[in-house]
Amino acid sequence: MRAIGALRERYYLRVGDDPLAVSEAATVGLMLSAAGEAGLIGMLEYPTEKRIGGQRRWCYGRCDLWLLAPRHADDYGWAIEVKHRRITPRSTRRLLVEPFKAAWKDAGRLDVTEASMRLACIVYYSHREIVSGSPVDVILGRVARACDWAWRISHSRHLHPAYVFLKRRLRGVRDI
Repeated sequence: MRAIGALRERYYLRVGDDPLAVSEAATVGLMLSAAGEAGLIGMLEYPTEKRIGGQRRWCYGRCDLWLLAPRHADDYGWAIEVKHRRITPRSTRRLLVEPFKAAWKDAGRLDVTEASMRLACIVYYSHREIVSGSPVDVILGRVARACDWAWRISHSRHLHPAYVFLKRRLRGVRDI
């Protein structure tokens, strides 16, 4: 996560824009670049089969991000379904929770053999400071507590914090 923050700030200083504000694809690309700097092997939008409707129907699809730790290739692979959302100090609970539910649903469509871990990921970014104790901050705290991993990526002075939340999708777990 430190690499994501460093790359985000480096991009901002060079280009003058927040890479998280570009698109979901740019956000996932930033995550892939950061993973590469951390020594992981990864692929964007890799083709896979996904469950649709019932348990027995499958279709061809893509997973947003697949990562592999090269030293323990058989044990440490992650299939990550990512959503990203711009938030403001006035964002509603629905605006914060719905994209996370969508990532959760997408992660559940992946076959359990796709990687050693299937993860739902939401990345929130803002162009304004989220005040501690505000309604949005409280909702972000609730989402963070519902996740397995949660980060607040802070920056020195150029960019407002971003939030990255990951929740592991276990076999047989239907909803969050």
